[in-house]
Amino acid sequence: MLDLPPDGQRSNDEFREDLDRLLTDLPEPLRQLRIAEAQALCVHAAADRERAVTASVPSVSFEVFAGSILDGVTGFLAAPPSDATLRSLGGTRPLDERPVRLL
Repeated sequence: MLDLPPDGQRSNDEFREDLDRLLTDLPEPLRQLRIAEAQALCVHAAADRERAVTASVPSVSFEVFAGSILDGVTGFLAAPPSDATLRSLGGTRPLDERPVRLL
């Protein structure tokens, strides 16, 4: 997927394997899809920020930017799949595992 030198590819593979082990609550292929989407989001957000900084557009500090991306990606990766997504994957969530909705 990425055009990386060998060390970069090895690091990327290790990163994806680590995330795969941490996200066992997500069924395949959703787990791999979310990991790839999270990587793409980070790359594009970093590129957008770099363009803004280069063009002298007012931007938040790098620390705020990095923290915000990390917070958002963590939520995205940890979010449970919706019932509609599970149905689309051919599986359903058992009734006793569905969240209780009060409203």
